[in-house]
Amino acid sequence: MELYHEMFKRFGEVKTPEDKVRVLQQFTMTRGGSRLPEFFNNAFNPGVVFDISGVPSYKASNLPEGLNDSYLHQELPKLYIFITGHPRRKAKLTLKKEQAILAQILSYLHAAEAKILVAMIEK
Repeated sequence: MELYHEMFKRFGEVKTPEDKVRVLQQFTMTRGGSRLPEFFNNAFNPGVVFDISGVPSYKASNLPEGLNDSYLHQELPKLYIFITGHPRRKAKLTLKKEQAILAQILSYLHAAEAKILVAMIEK
């Protein structure tokens, strides 16, 4: 299974628009790629605002790629709890709970995927 940071690396290495489209199409055929539209919406839609008081300190995973406790595509559906105005979000979490959940998510991900998630949140 290809991780998001691996796909972005391949995307950056190809030169033509056709090749870039091919990389994205190939990734969407993988287990993690099914969440790619959700990822891009969260990352680039200015209407998606993460209501987080700051990224907590967390212990970055040192496990090899593919052996992590979780993957970004598995955590994406859970991020609604941090998104302002999301229809599934019931109420804002307390600061302590927010920081604990986010730190746990980040520590379960491969270190490179955690960096991608932090960049998405801090956009």
